[in-house]
Amino acid sequence: MKASSFLFQSIAPPVTVFGLPPLLVALLIGAAIPFAPIFTLTGLGWMSLLGPLLIFIMGAVFLWRLRRREPHCETVYFMPQRFFKGRRTRTLVVGTPGKPLSK
Repeated sequence: MKASSFLFQSIAPPVTVFGLPPLLVALLIGAAIPFAPIFTLTGLGWMSLLGPLLIFIMGAVFLWRLRRREPHCETVYFMPQRFFKGRRTRTLVVGTPGKPLSK
């Protein structure tokens, strides 16, 4: 594996499958596969092969575009949100509004 930089020889690019991290590829496959039996049971036999393929391609394009905007999108979107992240003011004593947070 080649190093990503001349200066930082020990840093290598992350492992990708189709240009996406393995976690996102697994989610794509897991989202596309259940549609095959659904289309088969509804009587759309021709769609049982084409449907999951189209869902996989559309999801891959969406995730590739998301990955270009945010290179660490899988870690950003899979982390739980902190309960205090969206507050505009702090309330230190119950019932009394605090100072607005500076931004």
